[in-house]
Amino acid sequence: MVLFACSVVVLAVASVTDLRDRTVPNWLSATAMTAGASLSILTGDLFLRLPVYISTILFVLLIAYVLFRIGALGGGDAKILLAVAIISPGTVFVEVDSALALLEGVVPFGLMLVLTLGMGHIYHRMSNSSQQTPLVPLMLLSYLMVQLFPIVLWL
Repeated sequence: MVLFACSVVVLAVASVTDLRDRTVPNWLSATAMTAGASLSILTGDLFLRLPVYISTILFVLLIAYVLFRIGALGGGDAKILLAVAIISPGTVFVEVDSALALLEGVVPFGLMLVLTLGMGHIYHRMSNSSQQTPLVPLMLLSYLMVQLFPIVLWL
């Protein structure tokens, strides 16, 4: 729960800077990654779910690099996505069978990216603006949707 809250705070702060300046400062990404790694170690989550961390971080590195190279993500967007993968990979409110541990992080982050890019495309088409679409606020919304969806289903 602490790691989820930390991810939300990081995405919220990055959202403000993305909306205001259309950039995410490198110091924010670096601080989030360092604090996230430290928090993951201190809570013991890194050691309990090491395969999830490894698969999620490798997936995010690969997909963020590809999306950055084709221009679908900005550098700040990619770095904040990596920071969230370091802080809180996988699902927070759902227990996943250990046999599916490698997919626990890949599926939510893949879904989060699809939602983020889809909403970004819709926003860009509706705004008729030549400016770059701020994706981090949409990433925050997507993260909350993916993480909280199982709770909504359970109700």
